[in-house]
Amino acid sequence: MLPTLTPLSQVEATGTPTTPPLPSQEEQASAFDVQAAEYMARTQWNEALAAITQAIELDPTNPKYYLTRSFIYDAGLGKLGEALADATKVVELAPTLYEAWTNRGAVYFHSDQCDLAIADANQAILLDPNRFDGYVHRADMLRCLGRLDEAIADYGRGIAIDPTSAWAYWNRGKLYEANGDPNAALADYSQAIALLPDDEWASGDFFSNRAGLYRTLGPHEQALADCAAMLALVADDPRGFYCRGLSELALGQTDQARADFEQAVSLLPFKTYDAWVTAAAQAELDKLP
Repeated sequence: MLPTLTPLSQVEATGTPTTPPLPSQEEQASAFDVQAAEYMARTQWNEALAAITQAIELDPTNPKYYLTRSFIYDAGLGKLGEALADATKVVELAPTLYEAWTNRGAVYFHSDQCDLAIADANQAILLDPNRFDGYVHRADMLRCLGRLDEAIADYGRGIAIDPTSAWAYWNRGKLYEANGDPNAALADYSQAIALLPDDEWASGDFFSNRAGLYRTLGPHEQALADCAAMLALVADDPRGFYCRGLSELALGQTDQARADFEQAVSLLPFKTYDAWVTAAAQAELDKLP
């Protein structure tokens, strides 16, 4: 067997092999951070938490690791108290970091502490007034407090920075509708659809809202077209059948409406938070003769 050769880079000038240096604590922490990101991508939140906690133990002054752990606690594990503690630690370690304030603001928002959330959003905007997400996040928080005019204005500021965000138009459209401005809402829903016409996840929401507005305003054929667009994207989305059933009912097409409501009841929600559709469709069936 041939002897194992030592690379020249590991041989000192004297010709004596040297031991490769061990990774520093910062390097080890970075490796755990990479592991945490991989676990997060697979939604393995407990494993991600263990990895990022190892990174923090090795490098306890790095705000990035607390930021990551705060997100894991908030979005992945629903532990808002722990998320807030880590978010506050980021603010202490890096008070000029834009994400320190937006992250803690998000945790406050998810904890229904909207006043504190707005204060953090304000600080983020002071640090960088040219970031789209600062205004959009603050708009969400203002909406939480019922300050719809201010929220609409903030969505407008965000859209001025990034006019390609379909979600910003959709959210502003919902506020216009709630604020009694259906024409502005219709324009925003239509712009959201134009920006993301074929996205299965997003466009169903956009078409659903616009169809509901068309039913309110009167052109039920256009509402039917939007319901058909929903079903073209996701053929077994119960919202599409419920949407179409409501429009058919408004047009006096009772038998077609009944069939669509029954189909909506028989299907599982496309998204978990759309479980309301089953009960709504059944309620419509119960009202039919």
